Amino acid sequence: MDQPTLIILTETMFQPALLHAALGEEGVAGHRVEAVDTLDGLVAVLDQSDGPARLAAFCTGIIVPTAVLNRVDAGAYNFHPGPPEYPGLFPSCFAIYEEAAMFGATAHAMTDKIDEGEIVGVEHFTIPEYPNRMTLDKMTLECVHQLYQRLLPDLVDFEKPVAPSGDTWLGRSRTTKDFNALCQLPGNVSADEFDRRYRAVGEGPNHALTVTLFGQRFKLDNSRTDEDVVRGGVSTS
Repeated sequence: MDQPTLIILTETMFQPALLHAALGEEGVAGHRVEAVDTLDGLVAVLDQSDGPARLAAFCTGIIVPTAVLNRVDAGAYNFHPGPPEYPGLFPSCFAIYEEAAMFGATAHAMTDKIDEGEIVGVEHFTIPEYPNRMTLDKMTLECVHQLYQRLLPDLVDFEKPVAPSGDTWLGRSRTTKDFNALCQLPGNVSADEFDRRYRAVGEGPNHALTVTLFGQRFKLDNSRTDEDVVRGGVSTS
């Protein structure tokens, strides 16, 4: 019998925990489980596969082309930060700016369009009062891990596709244009508006807040050192 292959597409820092969890599943016996962090790595594993392949993309910004998705014959599923209420780019930023009460993570079938595939799992949690982006991203990463763990039995069961959860995408998908508009402070910004935008997109070394005054564009010189630098929800300091 051809050997099923579960491929986990994620950054190297996430791979040990995800591989350990997958290899500990009872239903994984006889399966091949591989972790890759690049599109070339994914294609290489598919080239070596002699049986059905299933993809689990975890918190990755890599866009998998349709031609590659078509080779993943047992289904491709994306696990990412942000609940169905916040499809599109930078969901945590918009949740903070809009002062949402709840946030979470979504798992969905991958298609050639961002956040449009059928949803197979959702986790929600309550957002603490006055969150910043780094705090919310840390909490969200834990939530994505919980969702991955919950769906692992289905991911390693190659007899059937992962079942839809019944959840649907809600709201408008946010774009780069929307994010850029959020980053551009109005010249007459109020203290409350500045606070919301600062918490949403202004903290950390790679902040994006700008303001245009008298025809000149200025970027916030943020040198705060009282919080960890976070990448992908993981402290790198």
